[in-house]
Amino acid sequence: MVRWLALGTIATCIVAAPVTAQAPAITEFMARNASSLVDEDGDYSDWIEIHNPADAPVSLVGWSLTDDPSIPGKWAFPAETLAAKGYLVVFASNKDRATVGAPLHTNFRLNGEGETLQLVGPGGVVQSAWSFSEQRADWSFGRAEITETLLGEGAAAYASVPTNGAAGLTWTNPPSIPNWTFGPTGVGYDTTGGYGPYIQFDVGPMLFAQNASIHIVSPVYRKPDTLAWSSLRLLLRYDDGFVAYLNGVEVARANAPATPQWNSAATGPRPNAEAVLYETFDLSPFFASLLRGQNWLAIHGLNVAPADSDLLISPKLELGRYDTEVAFFETGTPGAANGGGVPAFAAAPIVTPGRAISSARFIATVTSATPGAQIWYTTDGSLPSPQNGALYLNGISVSQTTVLRCVALAEELGPSTTTTTSWVFPNIVVNQPASPAGLPSTWGTHTQPNGQPFVAIADYGMDPSVATDAQIAGSLRSLPSLCINMAPDDLFGSSNGLYANPEQDWERAASAELVYPDGRPGFQIDCGVQNHGGGSRLPWLTPKHSFRLKFRGQYGESQLRFPLFGNTAEELETLVLKGGFNDAWTIAAPSHCIATYCRDAYTRALQREMGHASCRDTHVHLYLNGLYWGLYQAMERPDAKFMTNHLGGNKDDWDILKHRYAEIVNGDANAWNTMYGIAAPWTNSWTQIQDWIDVENFTDYFFLNFYLATGDWMPNNWYCARRREPDAGFQFFCWDAELAIKSEDRTGLDVPDTPAYIYARLKTNPEFRTLFGDRAHKWMFNGGLLEPANAQARLRLQAARVAPALVAESARWGDWMGNATLTPASKWEPAIEYHRNILGTRRDDVVTILRNAGLYPTVEAPTFSQFGGAIGVGFTLTITQPGAGTVYYTLEGSDPRVEGGATLNSAQTYSSPIPLTGPSVTVKARVKEGANWSALVEATFQFETVVINEFLASNQNGIVDEAGEAEDWIEIFNPTGVAHDLSGWWLTDDLADPSQWQIPAGTMLMPGERLIVWADDEPQQGVLHATFKLRAAGEDVGLFAPDGVSMVDSITFGAQITDISCGRLADGGDQWVTFPIPSPLLANAASAGCGAFPYRGLVPSSYTMRLEVSGQLQTGTSMTLTTIAGPPSVNHTVLLSTSPAEQPVTGSPASLLLGSPLEFYVMPANVFGSTSMTFALPTVAGLAGQPIYLQAAATAINGSLVGSNGVIVTLCP
Repeated sequence: MVRWLALGTIATCIVAAPVTAQAPAITEFMARNASSLVDEDGDYSDWIEIHNPADAPVSLVGWSLTDDPSIPGKWAFPAETLAAKGYLVVFASNKDRATVGAPLHTNFRLNGEGETLQLVGPGGVVQSAWSFSEQRADWSFGRAEITETLLGEGAAAYASVPTNGAAGLTWTNPPSIPNWTFGPTGVGYDTTGGYGPYIQFDVGPMLFAQNASIHIVSPVYRKPDTLAWSSLRLLLRYDDGFVAYLNGVEVARANAPATPQWNSAATGPRPNAEAVLYETFDLSPFFASLLRGQNWLAIHGLNVAPADSDLLISPKLELGRYDTEVAFFETGTPGAANGGGVPAFAAAPIVTPGRAISSARFIATVTSATPGAQIWYTTDGSLPSPQNGALYLNGISVSQTTVLRCVALAEELGPSTTTTTSWVFPNIVVNQPASPAGLPSTWGTHTQPNGQPFVAIADYGMDPSVATDAQIAGSLRSLPSLCINMAPDDLFGSSNGLYANPEQDWERAASAELVYPDGRPGFQIDCGVQNHGGGSRLPWLTPKHSFRLKFRGQYGESQLRFPLFGNTAEELETLVLKGGFNDAWTIAAPSHCIATYCRDAYTRALQREMGHASCRDTHVHLYLNGLYWGLYQAMERPDAKFMTNHLGGNKDDWDILKHRYAEIVNGDANAWNTMYGIAAPWTNSWTQIQDWIDVENFTDYFFLNFYLATGDWMPNNWYCARRREPDAGFQFFCWDAELAIKSEDRTGLDVPDTPAYIYARLKTNPEFRTLFGDRAHKWMFNGGLLEPANAQARLRLQAARVAPALVAESARWGDWMGNATLTPASKWEPAIEYHRNILGTRRDDVVTILRNAGLYPTVEAPTFSQFGGAIGVGFTLTITQPGAGTVYYTLEGSDPRVEGGATLNSAQTYSSPIPLTGPSVTVKARVKEGANWSALVEATFQFETVVINEFLASNQNGIVDEAGEAEDWIEIFNPTGVAHDLSGWWLTDDLADPSQWQIPAGTMLMPGERLIVWADDEPQQGVLHATFKLRAAGEDVGLFAPDGVSMVDSITFGAQITDISCGRLADGGDQWVTFPIPSPLLANAASAGCGAFPYRGLVPSSYTMRLEVSGQLQTGTSMTLTTIAGPPSVNHTVLLSTSPAEQPVTGSPASLLLGSPLEFYVMPANVFGSTSMTFALPTVAGLAGQPIYLQAAATAINGSLVGSNGVIVTLCP
């Protein structure tokens, strides 16, 4: 008996046997179901098989499945009963269904990359457990089975053609060997000869044209063992039908009438091609009918008619029991006994050299760590196999852009994963042909909106005339190359190719590789590829389609883990590859003339700078099966994984909706509908809508799109998301802003079932209008990111990202419109200038537009004499009022205006410059004119001041003063970004008496400047000679403000060593150390002879990690070395030495000594991002002042260097 349920996580590698031999156990699972078993929803959910080996049924009440050992009852079975010898299949789908009699689904999914899966019995006892490693798509994993054949081919058989029904069913369990015709199994006849190899007992003379039924019995002997057999199965070749009996009990049937008679015929024919294959029938539920010793297998063979041309009945009967060994199964058997499997897979081929941007011919070699493995390969993007590809022998010559895909095969092992390696030759790509061999000349025939057909003419070629070959090749090397490789028919085939069918949402298996031109490691990952976009899919609008990469367990890794957008490792489930469409030269619309290739990225970058999450991007050169396809933007998509990466929670926590009319991307629309209902009549309070919308995010989102006058927006191109938790509001994300930066007014938007509908209702609320004006003022004035100069500079920054790649883009697509080839000089540079000019006047236009819409106040906002930032002691803030009205301000962060328009009781009226005190002050100010308020002006001021930076309390041989005397001294340093007037400040060596010596008037300390005060108690020698001396035995030194009360800085020190100063390790820093070489008026770390400095012995040709050193850097203490942005999946090795150039590091031009008293350290393997290691610094005579060289080297498994950097540390005494 088989029942279906649904579960979530499974394991492979370590298998725990059931607590008792007869207890239910997990016998098979599939953690990456791509196409093997579909659930009742039509989904290919992962599954878990549970088998009851006992002779009695088992109630599953109190049983559970879990993928988290700390939660043994994570998913509980309903009141199911698992039949004796029966199987139960549970889908691991996270759908959480537990209804008796219906398919069951767990509340978790299996992790195809490996985890723990447990079947837990009553009382929390683990009955069966698996801990498994990475699984292969559509391969199941389970316990291997040992079989014993009870009835094999050629066994004894006795046959009789009945002439009446007098015997009933007594013949199915004869008391002894019947007096029938004898022969070997393989019973049948064939008048045409097709079954000849399978027939060993020809019954044609006794059966043909006489009857459609034949009775066959075979003796079956079972040894009297005590083994725990778990399955019994009948394997049968048959034509056309049958009914099988075991010791008189019916156990299986096919194509048979409900009540077979002595002369019954099969209910239908069975094709010969199927009849010669063994079909398996699970007889485990009838295990009790199998006796130890003598048994009878009886088969009522059925032909479709007495005079039918053929008959075949050829049985085998097998026992099975599960072994302690495990295996992978190419064809899973959910709900049935496991078949033959393999213990492991062949090792993946290793290709040398690795993927690269190349220029010279080379010989590629391919190896596998599996002894005796054969390697098959292809170069057309398709998957290799013995049926598709060539057998690797000894080297492959590579002299042009090549895609090499390899698989290793070995006896008794499963096939390896496919290794994909691409080499790009820019100098060859320059002359990419217009008609590559084997590729179609058209990309399908399509129907346009007017009903007319459109034949998409294929465009493959490069136009080398746009620049010199060297310039085009250089442009191709200006960005990383992203190589997508797949079966050619899946890409360009007329019936199922993505490019010929761009409007379909098909997904095709592919490999994606990122190859950096400077040789640093990229990535390769198997994934799915879909067409992406709306209008960009239509071939009559553009030949350059966009794509979406889907990282799923069915292909391999379920996420892309790579620092694609910076130094932090990403975890992406989707990567969008945008060709530019409306902002590219390949759009059959006027916008191609002003294409910038960067307006979408520009808009999203602005949203991020506003402090909101927005999709990040990078730019790549895209190759499809080795063909250059142009400049693309590789970017995040605001899906559930994006939300968890940037905003927290789990994927299931998020409701995500998008264009056009609130299409659900993730979760549901319940919260959206509630919010929409609140906004619809707008009789609800401003407070209520804030429970459902992040109003600051919402306001910035609409302001930004209004400022840029984004086209093709609302109802198109929007996303919003809300984390399903109390008080969480919807956030909104800029998307596909390729038609941004225009001179238009978009404030009149009101589109049902979109965020614009919510905006149109909120616009009538005075609190929303006030907030909108405040946010607009924040971004457009006082150095805001959309001040004209800032907005223009940011556009130039985005333009600079794509500029080097546009020569290659021009050569690939510049001639598509059929007129003069579009080039960076002829079209792109003027387009950038055109949009820059719009931004130059846009702020003034937007102020007018917003005022006309009631979204920006008519009362002018105040201005500050300094808009926030660093200030010093005694600073006063002047507020200027540009027009009529009164300025109200606060210093504790409150808004002078309260909701409803009244003035905050604690707000102050500005009348004169305001002294600012404290470590940090936030000033908020507005102008109120009658009942109307200006926009809010808000600035935060940080107090930064000077510090006592270094001192020498026992100077005998150091620097001398004007009189030539080696006196004690104190260094004061200005680490801030502003000048400080020290006039009237106090310096003292007695904190109880601050007013010992006053710094003279006119003493200014500029940013980064130092001042030496001689602590010699000889004021007559000069204006910077204090009235006290420092005591070498130890004391206090304090710096006070002119009021003689406010302490600015102080230091308490103990006994000092002659001619060794004490100071901050980094100028202005918190740590104090001793300096064997004092550094008055000089940077402490640079001249004191101790500190941490870059090690310049490395050539930066490899991926370079950043290193930071922290700690006291003194003998007898410890220091911490931190590697930042190290490459993934490598070993980070740290070498310490006291002399360079003695211990070589593989692959590096730098060498470092490995020796006493310092040691060799190995950082944790497979580290990514920041990793810290603490080193003890022994107390060794002579170690202080001696340079120590530290290098962090990241090495791959094959020993090659993939990243390195170094520092020099000189220890302080």
